[in-house]
Amino acid sequence: TPPITLCVVNFNGEHRLEETFEAAFACGWQFPQVLMVDDASTDASVELVRRRFPQVSLVCLPRNAGPGAARNAGFAAATSPYILFVDNDVRLGRDAPRLLVEALRETPGALIVAPRVLYASMPSHIQYDSADCHFLGLMSPRHADRPVADVPAGSIQRTGSVVTACFLMDRARWRHGAPFDEDFGFNLEDHDFGVRANLFGHLTLVQPHATVLHGGGTPGLSYRPGYDTPPRRVFYLVRNRWYVLAKNFSWRTLILLAPALLIFECVQVLGLARKGWLSPWRAALRSLLASRKALRHKRRDVQVNRTQRDVAILRAGPLPFTAAVTSGRLERRVIGSLSRLLNGYWYLVRRLI
Repeated sequence: TPPITLCVVNFNGEHRLEETFEAAFACGWQFPQVLMVDDASTDASVELVRRRFPQVSLVCLPRNAGPGAARNAGFAAATSPYILFVDNDVRLGRDAPRLLVEALRETPGALIVAPRVLYASMPSHIQYDSADCHFLGLMSPRHADRPVADVPAGSIQRTGSVVTACFLMDRARWRHGAPFDEDFGFNLEDHDFGVRANLFGHLTLVQPHATVLHGGGTPGLSYRPGYDTPPRRVFYLVRNRWYVLAKNFSWRTLILLAPALLIFECVQVLGLARKGWLSPWRAALRSLLASRKALRHKRRDVQVNRTQRDVAILRAGPLPFTAAVTSGRLERRVIGSLSRLLNGYWYLVRRLI
């Protein structure tokens, strides 16, 4: 069995870390290296780990640059051929590392495998089985919010993207510098990484028999059912979807999808205005325009290194919006009609992409 570095990514997780590390040490796998990358926490996270888990090596970042930067630091500090990233509110299930390792080793060309993620507050429901890339640039989580009983764990499957609450990565296969784009800040930095990995010819997988429990996320940024959507989350989701499109989609794809992208954007603006979220949209647009020079360089790197066409990973399907967007009857009707319209357009042009 290959050695695995366990890397816990933490920001202000003092009240979660004991459960996270205790679950990791009880999951039936011996990790030769255990890291915690602390993303400039302001609570007593670091002191807690030093006191309770002295076997954990700490990587303390001087400033909070988002989870992508923290994972890059863990990737650089790891010494094992495989690295298992775990967020500070994720509890590994029994045998999860073994099942992930087997999936990675038994699938030629596999770079990443993710487990089935369940809500810690409601383990009977799936939060997601990793994700795919919607042709509009959105991250499309698989089986989101569905009861476990309705989606029996099947075989290992290929995905078009990655959700990074927990995932195992073969470090030796990645030869494209730091895995994560740190300019994304928070949200969709994992989607961008998963899309690039697939375009570069790697395989990303989900192993639904491996399960983890996912807690409450990052306060002020993560969305959970029953809570308000933070404006900062709206900003990052809007801007970072544009980043994904600008960096990763070919010009041919962008031109062919331009009518669908324009219709979606117009409806999105109207929807954001109805929710009172136009200010984050305007801030996202200003940030995109200010980043255009850097995006040109990043786009060139992606297009030079890609080996796959966009159509190999893009998927149609319902627009992947959370309950915060689809809470009203009008919103659901509009989104349903929009989804049917745009999916119809996709089926017309996909053979040309």
